Amino acid sequence: MNTEKKFVEIRDLLARRRQESAEWLKKFAPEIIAEEKHLTKDVTSERAYWRYGYYAACTDILNKMETP
Repeated sequence: MNTEKKFVEIRDLLARRRQESAEWLKKFAPEIIAEEKHLTKDVTSERAYWRYGYYAACTDILNKMETP
């Protein structure tokens, strides 16, 4: 697969996942976006879950980029 096609595939995948996450958040936890508890400097469950989610997203992207 050429690089440009791969880039478009990954971009589209990320856009779909972001939209799905936004819809889920709006339905089940609309206050989350405004509260931004994941940004606190304290070690909280919210921050841990956010960091894990970010780690998982980065892993997904890297795996997708490495797949032919």
